[in-house]
Amino acid sequence: ARIAAETGLTRGTVSSLAAELIELELLREGAEAATPRGIGRPGVALELSDVHVGVGLEVNVDYIAISIEDLTGTVRYERRSYRENRGVAPGRVLDRLGRAASTALEAAAAEGLRPVGISVAVAGIVEEASGTVVLAPNLGWHGVPVAAELGERLGLSVHVENEANLAALAEHWTGAAVGIDDFVCVFGEIGVGGGVVLGGRLFRGSHGFGGEFGHVSVTPDGRECACGSRGCVETLVGQESIARAAGLDRIEGR
Repeated sequence: ARIAAETGLTRGTVSSLAAELIELELLREGAEAATPRGIGRPGVALELSDVHVGVGLEVNVDYIAISIEDLTGTVRYERRSYRENRGVAPGRVLDRLGRAASTALEAAAAEGLRPVGISVAVAGIVEEASGTVVLAPNLGWHGVPVAAELGERLGLSVHVENEANLAALAEHWTGAAVGIDDFVCVFGEIGVGGGVVLGGRLFRGSHGFGGEFGHVSVTPDGRECACGSRGCVETLVGQESIARAAGLDRIEGR
């Protein structure tokens, strides 16, 4: 009744749609009635099912990571493996990621979970349509068809996106930017990137560089950047740059 009142749909339509979603195991009936007992039939509480899950993978400069989350927002599986990926052939990195993803999918299957999609976050410029990493300066990747290669390894459809863009969308959907349609999310580790959301939608720019603040040159005669330019923002404020300025050769604690 409450869903009908808030959506303007009839109760019969809501019941029919809810029954279909329950059959698809996207919704389930709650254990308690939605309204106190009284005159008339008590309402039935509906809640999101935790059977279907999304799989998130990440390739970064010094680690790969995996997270599986259900529709309720509960993380059901999470692993991170630290290893240097710079200077390593992309195929070898994707082999490792594929094996780790297969292990995660097996663990999900053992719990009766059903993956509905796989997304891969990469620290680089991604061609959205093909899932190809056009350029990932800090990884040294150029024109790597990540979606196709991982899809072949896993036998599933794979979506690939820039890590900072995904971070911005996550903040928009469930984080600090819920209800805000125009904002910038700055994301920094070894590299520095950003995601721009305008009018509630991700803004990529005409060539996919919409949020690449890290590769804006601010000191033209500065340190050479992995992108080939000099004095980029991330040569000043990236994790390794800060560590170097503090007299450290590398970031400890991995």
